[in-house]
Amino acid sequence: MEIWLNKNFPTPYPVIVRWSKKIAADKNDQALVKKVGYYGECFYMRPNVIIRISSRTNREICIAMDTLMHEWAHAMVMPNDRVWRRMERSGAVQEHPDEFWIAMGRIYRAWHDDGGHEESKRYDWK
Repeated sequence: MEIWLNKNFPTPYPVIVRWSKKIAADKNDQALVKKVGYYGECFYMRPNVIIRISSRTNREICIAMDTLMHEWAHAMVMPNDRVWRRMERSGAVQEHPDEFWIAMGRIYRAWHDDGGHEESKRYDWK
């Protein structure tokens, strides 16, 4: 799926996907989220975007795939660190801005409705 995403949904920076046992939640999150951690996260670490997927919360393949699609949508709209800092200073940072939902919708539709799940079978898994 990662190869299919990379081929069909370009990102402004190279993407590295990593699996982690658990991705710790922020201290301000709800108790349940703190207990199990995040499903995934996406962040810019020059010169790449790193996507981490939690093996603890993504035990079923369909959940892991959905999480990867979600994080890839973040990667598609990821601003560089200078722009991100400017957005943080101005209070303009949104976890899921409109651009994210547009990217997520494009990925989801291509995967489920336009044969992406079948097309991805042609690629070797890393």
